[in-house]
Parts: sequence; C-alpha cells; structure tokens
Amino acid sequence: MFVEYKRMNESLPNNIIRTFRICPNCNYFCNTNELDEFCSLCGTKLLSSCKFCQTEISNPYAKFCRKCGKPYRQITSEISRSNTVHKRI
Repeated sequence: MFVEYKRMNESLPNNIIRTFRICPNCNYFCNTNELDEFCSLCGTKLLSSCKFCQTEISNPYAKFCRKCGKPYRQITSEISRSNTVHKRI
C-alpha cells in the first residue's frame, strides 16, 4: 500500500509555476486561470507579463520584473496618490 501511494505522487509535477495578472494602479491581482481582464477595484487593464520584456508575472507581490528589473506598477505623482482610498493622514 505504501508503494502504491509513492507511485501516485511521482506523477505529480515537482515545480508548479503559477502566473498572475496584476493591476499596475492599485495592486489587485488574480490568477491567470481567471477570466478577469480589468481590475474589479479601479478598472485598470491587468498585466499578465512585464510590459518591457514580456516575462510572465509569477509573484503577485513583486514590484519589479524578475528578468529585466523594470517596475510593474505605475509611478504616480503625489497628487494622484492623494486621491486613492488609502489617504495619508
């Protein structure tokens, strides 16, 4: 019985790489298996890859591309940041 269990697990992939879509404006993210094309929080088109080198996004919390080092998210001015939900006090 133990041998059978081991054989079943050997067929599973060792390195599952999940890719994500992220919002360059508000940091919302979803799995690329989901059908979202636009951010449900702010309406911005979601990114599924780096806009500079087209490397897929594998870490939804990353701020920079793992291949070219360019930023995923838009750098906004202080004025536009003050209009977001999370205002500085």
